[in-house]
Amino acid sequence: MRIKSCILSAILLAFMVVLTGCDIEEDGYGVTQPEYETHPKETIEPEIDEYVGEDIEDFLDALRDVGKAGIAVALEERIERAKDHVSRYGGGYVIVGRVVVDGPIDPRDVNAQMLILEEGYFAGPVKDLHRPVGFRLHGYAPFDLELEGKEGKPGCVTNVGTIRMIPLPAGRLASLRGRLVLDGDVNPTMADIELSITKGPVNTPSNGTEGRPYWPDPVRATILPSGEFFAEGVSPTEYYISFSEQGHVGQWRLMDFRPGETRDLGTIRLEVPKKIRLTYYVWNEPVFHQAEEKQEIIDAGARWVSEPDRMAWGWDLEFKQEKDVITFNWSYGPCKIADLGPGEIADFLNVSTRRLEFVFPNALQPKHGHVYLLDQWACFAHWVLFKFEIEGEVSGNLVEAWS
Repeated sequence: MRIKSCILSAILLAFMVVLTGCDIEEDGYGVTQPEYETHPKETIEPEIDEYVGEDIEDFLDALRDVGKAGIAVALEERIERAKDHVSRYGGGYVIVGRVVVDGPIDPRDVNAQMLILEEGYFAGPVKDLHRPVGFRLHGYAPFDLELEGKEGKPGCVTNVGTIRMIPLPAGRLASLRGRLVLDGDVNPTMADIELSITKGPVNTPSNGTEGRPYWPDPVRATILPSGEFFAEGVSPTEYYISFSEQGHVGQWRLMDFRPGETRDLGTIRLEVPKKIRLTYYVWNEPVFHQAEEKQEIIDAGARWVSEPDRMAWGWDLEFKQEKDVITFNWSYGPCKIADLGPGEIADFLNVSTRRLEFVFPNALQPKHGHVYLLDQWACFAHWVLFKFEIEGEVSGNLVEAWS
């Protein structure tokens, strides 16, 4: 229970590589995501469903009357979970509505801050009635639900009616171009390039979003034998773009597309990962004499879990590699790290933390042979002391290589 109820900091970091909070809370909502600043989008006015009344009980009764008792039960459960979320964060509102998609698309494919139920019904918490709530679907006009004009006391349930997602004509859709190169003369057509649409603006008490059990298939770019790639029919909004191939370090980009434009990413290189050796101790305080020394060799690009038997979710650090440089990355926090300098890890088992300079992991450049102290107490209730080594890097007068 300690892990899922960890206290999270509200730090905003660039490019959404780093989240400053745990991904999933007990009520299913993540916390402390970066604020989302939108530019004007193509939107439509929501229509009110013919049997949706303003009163929520009337709304649920109407669903039961038309043979949708199962949806009414699920929606009522979502409303109660949203109320609990608002109560835990000391303020906010609950919105209830439905999203309808023009065309043969499952409305659960729509990406939003809350879970979309069968036939598009939803209920979720919002922080205030001044910021919009985003709804996104590939190939469709991005919709930002404006809550201005809605009234109610904090904690009340508000019916926002029906949101209709409209497909965009070809001239309003964007496209993606670029060239993919894989180290080792690997055929680029073996790789995967996937585009996943983001949620748009998030407006929840925690600034996070709810996990979802149902995900639409990502959009896959076409890759030619030359390495040239392209994707068509992209909505004018933000997408995550991932580049992956077995035996290579993956990459991703966050891109905001405009109507009718073609974005050229240039050349994307996927590298063969370097090998990283981690010698480490894990304990519930930064004194490690009673801890067991462990060692692990991982590929750059991996997300490292120091206690896989105890950590039911999450990871301590990610070791990113791009342009042959390795960097620390993190997602669960608050999380801070201190560089203790080069040396043998056994010499740092009882280091004092009072004079150490702790920073966010992405603010440090990892150095071969250095020892680091990682503070992951807030989320994982442990500290990690580790020595970082890269295969092939110079250590003293020797070039190390491992099998």
